[in-house]
Amino acid sequence: MINKIITLKNKKEYVIAEECDYQNEHYYFACELENGETTENFAVLKIFQRNDKKTVQIVKDDNLIKEICSIIDAKLN
Repeated sequence: MINKIITLKNKKEYVIAEECDYQNEHYYFACELENGETTENFAVLKIFQRNDKKTVQIVKDDNLIKEICSIIDAKLN
């Protein structure tokens, strides 16, 4: 899903920059888009599949965000 653009319910758009697994869950590191251009705002996202519909959740837990960023950083280096 890297480079895929996701639009949230609030109409904010994010482009997936990286993805990783942590504790049997899949997470995405994404950059917010404004007018089709990347910004300096990043988020960790989790996508849930419910029935035939996908739901995107922005991860708010600081400890979880640190773990995900650490995994992605190690993957890139």
